[in-house]
Amino acid sequence: MGQGYSNKDQPTITKQQETTYVSKFEQIIKEKIELSLQHNNNSTTTTILQQNSEEIKKTSPINLIFDTDIGSDIDDALALLSLLHLPKESVNIIGVTTVYGFVELRSEISRKIINAHKIDMNDNDNLINIPVVTGSNYPMNEPVVLPCWQAHTEGIGIFPDEEIIKFKELQNCFLERKELENIYSKEAAKFIVEKAKELNGDLTIVCLGALTNVAMALELEKNLPNMVNKIVFMGGGVVPYHEKTPVTLSNLEKGKEYHCHSCHNIRQDQFAASIVFNAGFNIYCVGHTVTHELWFENEIVEEMRTLSFHRGTDPYINDNIIEEYNDKYLKATSVVGTLLDVWLKHRTCAFRKEIKGTCPHDALTTYEAIYLEKFIEYAPGHFVVNDIDGKTCFIYDPINGKAHVGISFRDGMVDNMINLLKDTMMRSITKDELVKYGLE
Repeated sequence: MGQGYSNKDQPTITKQQETTYVSKFEQIIKEKIELSLQHNNNSTTTTILQQNSEEIKKTSPINLIFDTDIGSDIDDALALLSLLHLPKESVNIIGVTTVYGFVELRSEISRKIINAHKIDMNDNDNLINIPVVTGSNYPMNEPVVLPCWQAHTEGIGIFPDEEIIKFKELQNCFLERKELENIYSKEAAKFIVEKAKELNGDLTIVCLGALTNVAMALELEKNLPNMVNKIVFMGGGVVPYHEKTPVTLSNLEKGKEYHCHSCHNIRQDQFAASIVFNAGFNIYCVGHTVTHELWFENEIVEEMRTLSFHRGTDPYINDNIIEEYNDKYLKATSVVGTLLDVWLKHRTCAFRKEIKGTCPHDALTTYEAIYLEKFIEYAPGHFVVNDIDGKTCFIYDPINGKAHVGISFRDGMVDNMINLLKDTMMRSITKDELVKYGLE
């Protein structure tokens, strides 16, 4: 548990309050089950699903907001670096928004990577304009399920101690709720609404952390679900409790409740997640059901770690920092290589054995936001989140469901995804190269 609400600061939930929350959760599930059982015509289902999918996928390039809790787990930084190196014909990066915990530090990490990329691209005329907007640092409502978790390595290796302290002091998660509400940032929410209106339905948001910024944007603009093309969320899955056999499209049953394990990003702000999933967005979930098949390791990881500014052994202190860049590599690769090196040193300490790789959850999610359904097969339905504890339930509904939960990788796409990630750690790729990764 990192800085945030301590256990003593969390409100006590009475039995009556708990019963109310559970009843609400169960009532929504009941309503969604009834909705899922209203239609049974499979041929109609296929037509509706195909029309919906083509409507959502038709835009190119994708106008993308990258909503992130970058700076703790390394996967956000890997995703951002890769995103910057994708073809301009595939994606137009509208902006980066940060969420959860030390959001100002997260914003500065994002800027560090983007500014290094601008130097790599010789952008003397400032043609690469990617705004970074600091979002909300705490959950929208009580109870707080997952206080402000941190790895205690955020910013280590790329910022001096005094800057890290300054950035962190801008977010005090220990304040009372009323004090927090007076100071929290709605700037990311306002940015999302502004861009959604400006792009008139042609906006995709990839959410790699809590859904707080999107939920706050929804409070500012109730029509937001009709103004956003899709949300692609790193989280949500269909792995029922006590079951090891993955759910597939062939064995999903309409009317059945799939009570699933929650995930870190939902528990960051389960209240916001509940709001977003119940609002009617076209939302795609890339969860551990599929990401557990990925592992980023071997030569590429070791090569990136050789670029690290962090020459010490302790990942929790700025020990022996030398910010030198190797002319053979991109500067942005060196920045992310430093973050990767510190993260793996942290994981090695945490597990008391050497950890040489990581799971690139967020890179896959980002790719799906741009190349929808190229890597993953989805099951449509309703995804319900319990306000009180973040527990989730999926109800399969191929007709009315607007929540699409990742079920499995398409054949051959695990290797293609990892190869795409490896290549875009080191360089930009062209549109013509996409065929190598099954993205023609």
